[in-house]
Amino acid sequence: MQLEIKLMLLKMHQRKLQLLKSPRLSRRSIISKIHIVGAYRYKLIFVSTIIP
Repeated sequence: MQLEIKLMLLKMHQRKLQLLKSPRLSRRSIISKIHIVGAYRYKLIFVSTIIP
């Protein structure tokens, strides 16, 4: 379970780096996507602490 979460976070992090490198996207859309990813990550951590 923990390993799956770590892999998911790694994929999301790689996607975030791709977003940051991509010049076509506006800064606002990049920032909002990062916020969504961040919120999702915190939710995952929260869930993983409750259900070990």
